[in-house]
Amino acid sequence: MNFFEHQAQARRKTSLLVAYFVAAVLAIGAAVSSAVFLLLWWSSGGSMSLTDWWQSELFAATIVGTLIVILGGSL
Repeated sequence: MNFFEHQAQARRKTSLLVAYFVAAVLAIGAAVSSAVFLLLWWSSGGSMSLTDWWQSELFAATIVGTLIVILGGSL
């Protein structure tokens, strides 16, 4: 195997790792958001609906905060 074949193989592996990282970030964001929703749903006695959660500012803040923590850890 020559240099260019190694380089092409390394690029394919890098692309796969980047895709795995993006999938992991999305999964972490979904998990944290779900945990916060369940906590709020439980504390409100089950009166909060999922649609209300998706349209709330707290949902956006939860996602952005999670992304900031992940980005900070990645740097």
